[in-house]
Amino acid sequence: MLKNNSLKYHLPALIVFNCALFMPMMGRGFIHDDFMHLYSAASQSVEDGLAHSFVKNFYTPITWLTFRLDLLLWGSSHPYPLAFVNLLIHTTNVLLLYRLAWELWKSSIAAWWTGFGFALLFPANTWAVMWIATRAHLLATVFYLAAMLTALWFARTEKRKVVAASAVMVCAALAMFAKESGVTVIAAVCIVILYDGSLRGQRFAFSRVMPLLAALVALLSFYFVLRIQAGALAPSVSNGEWYSYVLSANVLGRNLMRYGWRTYGILTLVALAITASLIIRGARPRLNLLTRHDVLFSLLLFLTAVAPFVLLPGRSGIYTYLPGVGAALLLGVAVRSLYQSPEDFVARRALLALVPVSITAMVCVGFTVGHSLKWMQMAMMTTNVLRQLSAQQPQVKSNTLIVLTYLEADRRHRFPEGFAEWGFPFAVKLLYRDSTLDAKIIRGQETRMMSGDAAEIHFAYTLENGAPKIIKTSEVAP
Repeated sequence: MLKNNSLKYHLPALIVFNCALFMPMMGRGFIHDDFMHLYSAASQSVEDGLAHSFVKNFYTPITWLTFRLDLLLWGSSHPYPLAFVNLLIHTTNVLLLYRLAWELWKSSIAAWWTGFGFALLFPANTWAVMWIATRAHLLATVFYLAAMLTALWFARTEKRKVVAASAVMVCAALAMFAKESGVTVIAAVCIVILYDGSLRGQRFAFSRVMPLLAALVALLSFYFVLRIQAGALAPSVSNGEWYSYVLSANVLGRNLMRYGWRTYGILTLVALAITASLIIRGARPRLNLLTRHDVLFSLLLFLTAVAPFVLLPGRSGIYTYLPGVGAALLLGVAVRSLYQSPEDFVARRALLALVPVSITAMVCVGFTVGHSLKWMQMAMMTTNVLRQLSAQQPQVKSNTLIVLTYLEADRRHRFPEGFAEWGFPFAVKLLYRDSTLDAKIIRGQETRMMSGDAAEIHFAYTLENGAPKIIKTSEVAP
């Protein structure tokens, strides 16, 4: 158990910060891949959902189970509880990261800034909480961090090695089956064990970890067998498809710069603000306690976590969520050094010293809120459109094609961005609870037949007094 008076304030503060940051904006509706994942959870049996990949690029049965449970508890018409589950998982990750930093360095300062620094990262946290479909990344990170914590237990215990190893195996398995990027947890476990040994001045004994490593490799093999049987696509190399790797130094460099800035870059600004605050208080901060092992530990965790995405041509904001763990840990151990190494420290100008840190935190919060507002606008738009469709067409016959046309993109309400090309068909299937329906969003003025063998209902997206309005334009029999 953690034994420190700071816990009375740190853990509640981290929880309140995350809730205050996201709760006013989240849960306004579904967007993009949300519809696809919810449709999968609603239409597939439990056996089929666990054994088969609905989205061919992914095999995430643990995440699928959570969506299935959400639908059983709340249904598909109440997005707020689903978004709250994402926020709950994200907050759990912040607290687990706090615990990991404490277990490594026994420093409340290091633990606080590790957890708070991770909570300040953007845009990863916005994508994680505001976009319900990214829950797989959140769950993988929960089990990833749990595996690292149990790896510390395994490295330090003598009497309960088997129990600790079993805990590592369970957490690693859950990370893998929550999201493909969880397969790198094996490397993370090894990195933690090696680093903990260096902290305690112990020589690495491969024989002590070889049974655990062999079991983890066997688990990884089992995962890949199930993934292939589920029908998920194998990794491939291409010239630029989103989910195919591109063997290019240019892509590698751009991705490392992007992901590095969104993790180390942002938290470096936080560290500089803390340094400025200490100087204002009369300290002479130095990094005497920060060692090359600390830096190497952070970089190895970052590179391990970013490896599944670093050669993909598409750069998603959520791809920096798990890699942010390594950067946050480096911030924590660096700030511990800043606080413990200064000489001639004088506790003065305390209020003035809060200014640099407060401004930096407010800037991070401002960017997070600004980015979250965009997601909120998309969610409100999709909810509004689907509500109007349902009001104008309460029932739809099976095998009908729903066509929604528009003249110009509505950037204020972010239409059709909120649906994207692939989301609208699944949104319509969910809306009318009919898997035989199809739907399209097309740009154009004229109403035209899309196919000759199915009934069609055509709608138009317009603006009336600046507000989105859906108008039924025609209905065509097959």
